[in-house]
Amino acid sequence: FLRRIPMVIHLPELSARPVFERYLLVKYLLAREAQHINADIIVEREALRCLLLYFCPGNIGQLRNDLQLLCAKGFLGFVRTKEQVLIEYEALPSKVVNNISLSEQCQLEAGKILAQIGTILRVSKNDSDILLHDEGNRSLPGDFYQQINARFDFLERQGLDKSEINTCL
Repeated sequence: FLRRIPMVIHLPELSARPVFERYLLVKYLLAREAQHINADIIVEREALRCLLLYFCPGNIGQLRNDLQLLCAKGFLGFVRTKEQVLIEYEALPSKVVNNISLSEQCQLEAGKILAQIGTILRVSKNDSDILLHDEGNRSLPGDFYQQINARFDFLERQGLDKSEINTCL
């Protein structure tokens, strides 16, 4: 019966969705990474503002890849401190910082969200409201962060300083 009745499903682009929905998506994707890294993730306020407002040409897949890249960069700091993964404004790629939506409605919606979270967004590896049991398909290998950690330890044992290690990784 379903084959005889054509259906068209229209999924709006990420840029056409409400900012609050994007915020929930960012939190969800960060929760996946926090579980994978087994560490809390801290996102600075200005970095979160950019992530909520930038034009993402690849929609959700592009957003997921950008967040994974930011978590991988933040993981280098985590390897040294063993505290948490920090996503800072300075670590954002230029395509995120330079393609911010100037829509007044989006700016107002993002401002309300940012007012509620304060100065940082903390995504815990143990967030019960976002906790995921099935990780599903990942674009990064399962042991990606362990490989970074092992490489960092190896380079540190070789006597390289922190700046040299960052360029090698």
